[in-house]
Amino acid sequence: MQSVNGQRSKGCAKCRSRKIKCDLVRPVCSRCTKIGNQDCVYQDQFEIILRDETSRAGERARTKWRSRAKQPNPTEPSLSPEMDIPEEKISERFLYDWVLVKTGPTATYGHFFLDYLPDMLERSPKNSILRTAIDALSYVNYAQRCNAPELLPYSFEKCTRALKMLKAMMEKPDEACSDETLTAITLLGLYEAMSSANITANSSWAAHVNGSMILLHLRVLRESQPAIWQSLSAMIYKQMIIHSITRGAPPGLPLSMHTLFTSGRAIIIEQWELLHKTAELCGSWNTLLGTTPDKGQIWEHIKQGMALDQGLEQWATRLTPEWNITRLPLDRNSIPSWLWPLFEEGHWAPKFLQQNQSLIQETKWRDWLMARLVLNEAVLQSIDLLKESTDINSSEAWSFELEQINRNAVENRLISVIDSTLESCIWTLIRQMSDRPEASTIEQVCTVRGFMTMSGFSGSFLCLKQVSFERTDVTGRTEWCLKALQFLENYLGFRKAGAFALAEEVLHTKSAVQFWALVHKDPSWSSDDLIHHQSENEVNLEGLKLNS
Repeated sequence: MQSVNGQRSKGCAKCRSRKIKCDLVRPVCSRCTKIGNQDCVYQDQFEIILRDETSRAGERARTKWRSRAKQPNPTEPSLSPEMDIPEEKISERFLYDWVLVKTGPTATYGHFFLDYLPDMLERSPKNSILRTAIDALSYVNYAQRCNAPELLPYSFEKCTRALKMLKAMMEKPDEACSDETLTAITLLGLYEAMSSANITANSSWAAHVNGSMILLHLRVLRESQPAIWQSLSAMIYKQMIIHSITRGAPPGLPLSMHTLFTSGRAIIIEQWELLHKTAELCGSWNTLLGTTPDKGQIWEHIKQGMALDQGLEQWATRLTPEWNITRLPLDRNSIPSWLWPLFEEGHWAPKFLQQNQSLIQETKWRDWLMARLVLNEAVLQSIDLLKESTDINSSEAWSFELEQINRNAVENRLISVIDSTLESCIWTLIRQMSDRPEASTIEQVCTVRGFMTMSGFSGSFLCLKQVSFERTDVTGRTEWCLKALQFLENYLGFRKAGAFALAEEVLHTKSAVQFWALVHKDPSWSSDDLIHHQSENEVNLEGLKLNS
């Protein structure tokens, strides 16, 4: 349904299907309230913008094409809008925001973010999938960070073109498994984080992670790997682990693959082993909760979760001095002015920050925190689920053991992990980076800082909303996490960060753990969904498989 001005209606699905005007009241519009329809679903804003802008750009293209009708065999014109912003300026902003390179004679790949990209770009042809994906991310990054919405249609076009190129490459495993292709998929995932507010189980982000996993596994089976590959595989493996833990999906890559990038360091190998075990347990746990579970099996998962959390806690006691995690007092006077919106007088805010020596250790530390956060949330939710459904006089052996668990201790541990996660995220936002000037204004803050903190802020927020805390008033923490996510959306351009406040499916599902409930609601989602865009105007590569 389109409005009188030719733009697609923004009304709910029910009103659009009935072709009647919707008053846009949320969460349930007036017409749906009147007829008792509780399934009042609105389109994602990303989809609305994409359709409208694509329609307008297409009309401009058709007008230009008609004007050239006298020319024989005209080539299809570009859908790109005319831009007044120099390409060099857009590229410079992209490199500043996303590519963090370690400098010096001993510099190696993998110590910072996308540090291998400049070298890879030099060898990449002009119209390659890598350059097209970079353009998509560059334009949406500039549009969001520099208030240039006129670039959004161009970024959409580049993304669609990159997806079409990827589809064509699926028939050529050598090309599909190349460094350039895997990096392009990673960049398209970053593009989605900035452009889309979709956080459903089969979102494009999930598809990008799954697609990277499939190609990474196939690549490992085919050839030895260069230095760039080690950095790239580490990024994909890390995304897979965190994605599996927060969504309750079994890890799609075997534990043995961490040998590609761990360089034999015992402390790092042990961390990967613990994180992989956590992902495996979360996948099994989620599968159990998605059925009518046997209470004895839930109890076994509770015990395994508590034992694994203890193993993670012990790992932290064996860290070498180079990690040097320091907890420092924090107040409004010790942070830059651009971060003041998160530290308003009279409102709850973290009182400390957790400082790490290096950025790579900082991200590994937060992976450790996220694993513990989800484990303890799952333990607490499962304890409550069993206690609510178990007769106090039950003769089951596990029932007696359950009564011996100190729920308060688990709750206190979870609060401690949440606070540590928030303190670590703050340090990521304000830490000085060796190849960047000190950020005195929000414009000087690298976009990648927002990407590195989004999972920490969102994971903490979801946990605070999902768990029933009996001993601690978490209202202040919850409000602060929401402000942090809105900060990432409004100041650093991540539209996905702002979507969590509206994620009713994951916030209010009984016994929900992070995104686990979404997988239950969408059983068709699997690692075979390589690339999936929900908009009818985008390329749908759902279910693609390689000819290996």
